[in-house]
Amino acid sequence: MSDLIVTTLQDVVDAGDGELSLREALVIANGDADTTTITFAAGLIGAIHLGADGSLMITQSVAIDGNGPIAVDAMPMAMRTPRRGRPPRRSASSAAVTASRCRARSP
Repeated sequence: MSDLIVTTLQDVVDAGDGELSLREALVIANGDADTTTITFAAGLIGAIHLGADGSLMITQSVAIDGNGPIAVDAMPMAMRTPRRGRPPRRSASSAAVTASRCRARSP
């Protein structure tokens, strides 16, 4: 079992930037046969806007512990833009992790 701490809200994979994104943490966790616990750095608050495909792959057992209000937003950018003075459309492709725990287990 390993522990990883997400330090950025950016949805990037860049081993040289000194930060750990949720996507990078999941890539690492997917390479570990044991359960990996992913937490968010203290004081990290906001939203993670996922890339174009809006998906995160989980293939191994993972526990994600919220350490503050973090939203994971998989809504495409086009759907965030208000049209004709109306608010942006919302979809069910958003999730919030607020000082809580979620678990994913591989099949």
